[in-house]
Amino acid sequence: MYSKKRVYSIIFITFVLTTALYTSAIAFVPSLDSFLGSIRTILDRNDNLGARLNEINSYVDNYFINDYDKEKMADNALEGYVSALNDPYTEYISKSEYKEFMSELTGNYKGIGVEVYVDTDGYITVLSAFDDSPASNAGILPGDKIVGVNDTAVNIDNYNEAINMMRGIGEYGKTDDMTLTILRGSKKIKVDITRTEVVNQTVKTKMLDNNIGYVRISQFDDDTGTDFSRLTDNLIADGAKSLIIDLRDNPGGVLTGVVNVADKLLGKGKIITIKEKSGKETVYNSDKNEVDLPMCVLINRNSASASEVLAGALKDHKKATLVGEKSFGKGIVQTIFDLSDKSALKITTAKYYTPNGTCIHGKGIQPDYKVELNADKNIMALDASE
Repeated sequence: MYSKKRVYSIIFITFVLTTALYTSAIAFVPSLDSFLGSIRTILDRNDNLGARLNEINSYVDNYFINDYDKEKMADNALEGYVSALNDPYTEYISKSEYKEFMSELTGNYKGIGVEVYVDTDGYITVLSAFDDSPASNAGILPGDKIVGVNDTAVNIDNYNEAINMMRGIGEYGKTDDMTLTILRGSKKIKVDITRTEVVNQTVKTKMLDNNIGYVRISQFDDDTGTDFSRLTDNLIADGAKSLIIDLRDNPGGVLTGVVNVADKLLGKGKIITIKEKSGKETVYNSDKNEVDLPMCVLINRNSASASEVLAGALKDHKKATLVGEKSFGKGIVQTIFDLSDKSALKITTAKYYTPNGTCIHGKGIQPDYKVELNADKNIMALDASE
C-alpha cells in the first residue's frame, strides 16, 4: 500500500489536474457552467479534507518522536472516516483483510468459524458459530460476547484488530492457538481455541422418521444453491414426503446463494425486490419448476439477512409454515466496491422487500408458530428432532 503522504499527494495532484481540465472546458462549452460550479464545490470540499490531512501528516513526520506505521495510520484513518456513517454493516476493508474477507464468501478460509457483529452495548457478539468449526466445537454459542483475545481486551473501539487476531492476519498469524474471553450473561469464561482451515459445508441433510427430509442451511455462499439442489433431490429420491428446512442461527451470506435455493423451492413468482438509493428496483423471480412437498422452516432470533429472504419468500407465497422465534431483522443489502490499492469499501446500498412488499429491517419475520429454544443449548449439537 502506498504511504499516506504519497496517497494524499496523488489525491492533491488529481484534484489540481481535474480542476484545470474542467476550467479549460468552460471556454468551449459555456452551457456547462452550472454543472462545473457544482463540481468545483465538491472538489473544494475534498481538497480541504486532503489539505488538513496533509498538514497533520507533515507535523507527524517532523515532530512525532516515536516509531509509527504509515500504512496502519492510513487504514485507521479510512476506517474512522467510514465509521462516522454510523452503520454497523458499512466498513472500510484493508488490503490484507480483503483477501481474507473474500475467502470467507467462497466458503473456505482459516479462522475459528464465527459470524460476529457489534451489539448496542459495544461488545463483539457471536451471531453464529459454524457447524463443525473450532468455535462450535469449543462450545461458543450465539449471543456470547467476545471481550478478550489472549491478553487484549476487545470491543467496538478495536474491532478490526480483534478480527485480525482471530483470523491470524499479519503479526497475529505466528501461532494458531489463542484464548478467548467470553461474556455469557454475567459470567466470564476462558475458552482455549485453535485456528484451523474452516471448510464451511453450508448444507447438510438427513432422513428423519416418517420420511421427513431434514435440511440444515448454516449460511449462504457461492456453492449453497448447487449443494442444496443436489442434496434435496437425493432426499426426495430416497422417499422424502415432506421437508424441514432449518435456518436457525443462519447469519445470511451471498444473495445468489439464497436466490438459487428459493428458485428450487418456489414455483413461478417473485423472490425478492431490491430498491436502491437512486430508486432503481431489481426483482428476482423463480421459474415454474418447484419442489411440491409440504415444508416447515425453522427460524430463530439469529436467522438474519439472506435466511430472512428465504423465510420471507416461502411465507409470503404460503409455501411453508414458519416455526420458532422472530428473526433478526436485517433487510438491507451491502455492495463491495474495489479500491485502487486492492482494499475495499463495503457499504449499505439498498433495502430488500419480500414478495408482499414488506421491508423487514429492524422488524424481523414472525413465525406462524412460536417455539423458543433453550438459550443454553448449542444448536449445532442438537439432534434434528429437538
